[in-house]
Amino acid sequence: QVALESFGRGTAPLSPPLGPFLIRSRREAAMASAREPVFSMAEVAKHNTSGDCWVVIAGQVLDLTAFLDRHPGGGLPLLQVAGKDATADFDLFHAPGTLEKEAPECIIGTVAPGAGAPAPRRPQQPSSGPPGCFGVLARICGGTR
Repeated sequence: QVALESFGRGTAPLSPPLGPFLIRSRREAAMASAREPVFSMAEVAKHNTSGDCWVVIAGQVLDLTAFLDRHPGGGLPLLQVAGKDATADFDLFHAPGTLEKEAPECIIGTVAPGAGAPAPRRPQQPSSGPPGCFGVLARICGGTR
């Protein structure tokens, strides 16, 4: 192992525990992402309380427990979809890219394919209309988006 006092001085080789954090190529990055945890929908369904809140959005599993207090719409909408696939609800109220911008640290893995797992959606280009819930209100009130 590398001692802290030698780290950065070039006096000791990097130990294997530090290796995964030093991604040097696209191939290595792809291999690292392939090791991302995979959860079943049954496992996600167990995490449905304010103290343990997971959701699936576009095939990604998110642990929103720590985000409940930071969610601009409050924690209740998140708790209503806790333990479930929330892709449709999320897309209804959020502009593309919102998840990656506002809470990337909440992504903990992916959902296992098959048996009720949602298909990952393709990245969308941001629309020119109002974002999120304002876009929904604009459509309801006769505006365009």
